[in-house]
Order: sequence, then C-alpha cells, then structure tokens
Amino acid sequence: MSLSTSPLKSAASKAGGTAQPSKLDAIEQRRVQAEARMSEYVQRIVSKAPPISSATRDRIAALVRAGA
Repeated sequence: MSLSTSPLKSAASKAGGTAQPSKLDAIEQRRVQAEARMSEYVQRIVSKAPPISSATRDRIAALVRAGA
C-alpha cells in the first residue's frame, strides 16, 4: 500500500485540514487515525504470517471484538 493512498495519511490530512475542529471532531479524527494505524499493522502482519486455522482466526477476532 503506497503512502499516498494510505488510510492513515488520509485520516491525518483530514485531521490537520480542519480550521477549528470541535472537541468531538478531534476525538473522532483520533479514532479514525487509530483505526487506520491498526488496519495497516494487521495487513502487514497477515501478509507475512503463515496460514492460520479458523479456530485461531476466531480467537483473534474475539480479541478485537472485546476491545470494542
């Protein structure tokens, strides 16, 4: 994934491009940036990892859901 099309770069530019974001807008932008960072990290890890079982996939998905 190139940096120019990165969800993280897009989220960061949106956060920096607002003139005077409200506190809720700033919180939402941080949430969007965190989601983009996590997505990029997971994509990197998954691309390097060997195939996993469905049980392992379910266990990892449960960890993500528990944080919601």
